[in-house]
Amino acid sequence: MAEDTVSQAVLDFRDRALVGGGWRPDGGACLKTYFVGRCVLAFPNAYRKWRVEQWHRQHLAAAESPALGIAGLSSCEQDPADLALRRLSLWQGFDDIPDERTKKAILLQEAGYRVEEIARALGEPTGNVIRGVPARQRRRGGHAGDHR
Repeated sequence: MAEDTVSQAVLDFRDRALVGGGWRPDGGACLKTYFVGRCVLAFPNAYRKWRVEQWHRQHLAAAESPALGIAGLSSCEQDPADLALRRLSLWQGFDDIPDERTKKAILLQEAGYRVEEIARALGEPTGNVIRGVPARQRRRGGHAGDHR
């Protein structure tokens, strides 16, 4: 952001102060003050650009499933074939979960729903959801988030 601010200020300074005649030694502001003013004026645009980039990064990160990241399946994976095989394996493991309510609870949790919302969607008290999913997974021999 600092580089963008100063780069734009230098261009504006050249165009307005030097080429355009916007700065004169007898104009009241020293050259340094005039340049700092250009930096101040360039900052809001640099900040907006930075903020938009941050927003895009956050939304791209949010679009990528945390479970896929835990399973090592990030979109930055080097080998697309390996990525496809590992995703397929993950989904096959998920398909092996016999209890549909457990599957639904896991998918809702993965989608970012809170326990209260999951309980409402399943039509169960919150405590049942908190205890139920891990208990069903333990009976299967895995963890609540383990779909192998």
